[in-house]
Amino acid sequence: MLPVIYYPPAKKFFKKLKDKTLKEKFKEAIDEIRNDYNIGSKKVGDLAGIYGYDIYYNKTNYEIAYTINTLEDGTVVVIIMAGTRENFWNELKKYLKYIQIKGTASIGFWYPLIQILGYPNPLTQKCGY
Repeated sequence: MLPVIYYPPAKKFFKKLKDKTLKEKFKEAIDEIRNDYNIGSKKVGDLAGIYGYDIYYNKTNYEIAYTINTLEDGTVVVIIMAGTRENFWNELKKYLKYIQIKGTASIGFWYPLIQILGYPNPLTQKCGY
């Protein structure tokens, strides 16, 4: 299984989840992604390089947006965002634009740094969900 890094939007979503069954579905989905990261659908266009994984629960569609990065010590799954399908991809685009604009002034600094330089990431702690 590949290690996982959770970005702030994903951490926030998982922390707010109250439904135990839905939490379990997300855990199972992340385990599936960790075992075979090609299981999600690969996005194209301005979301190229990002994978999307669908979860259907209680008549609601949920998404997990993730990418795969290769660091010095191996490959990692980076969970960028998770949430309901409604406006999900637009919110993801806004977030990616935000972290590119913020550069080194915020946590967004880590996204390009992981991709380009392979520095360690402070977000590698286990998610508390």
